[in-house]
Amino acid sequence: MAKPFFLGIDGGATSCRARIRDMDGKLLGEGESGPANIHSNFRLAMESIRLACEAALRCAGLDQQTLQHSHAGLGLAGAGIKSACDRLLSEKMPFASTVLETDAYVAWLGAHQGGDGAIVILGTGSCGLAFVNGRRIGVAGWGAEVSVGKPSDEHFGPSTAVRRRRRCRQLFSTGSVGTRRRSSVLHQERRLLFMLSSRRWCSNMRQHAIP
Repeated sequence: MAKPFFLGIDGGATSCRARIRDMDGKLLGEGESGPANIHSNFRLAMESIRLACEAALRCAGLDQQTLQHSHAGLGLAGAGIKSACDRLLSEKMPFASTVLETDAYVAWLGAHQGGDGAIVILGTGSCGLAFVNGRRIGVAGWGAEVSVGKPSDEHFGPSTAVRRRRRCRQLFSTGSVGTRRRSSVLHQERRLLFMLSSRRWCSNMRQHAIP
């Protein structure tokens, strides 16, 4: 019987990473590819997953037949949408077995090793996830799809910060902002983006604080 391998795949809205390990947990290889949001672009996500896995296999010096003996854990953007999950799980996958979760879940699992704790993702999209006394608490996770709108919208703050940061970069490229001020302004914009994206998450978590 061929020895099993284990694939960890972390797919976000911008990039996808894959790592392959043996039964002892030894890292054998890793690879990276493009966007892997199964809700916004399913076919592109599937292609990115394939390319990341192939890159990891090449790095490990293994052939593609190895996938048949590999158990894959996928943490993907868009996996919080049932229809997207159902579609992926109905596909013929090349792995020995497949477990699907969100990218936020695998970030939490990596950070807290299954214990109580919380994570916030501030990437192409933004979301928060916590486990408190066995209870799963999630905030946002829809990314730019609903992150634009009126000032009363929950996601108005982060999207506004993104637009302001882009505006700063435009000003920099045209020379409208002096060189000495560039570092300071960009630092302030990054802080604003983080604070606004985290505000709703922190407000929600206060209701579920561990005693």
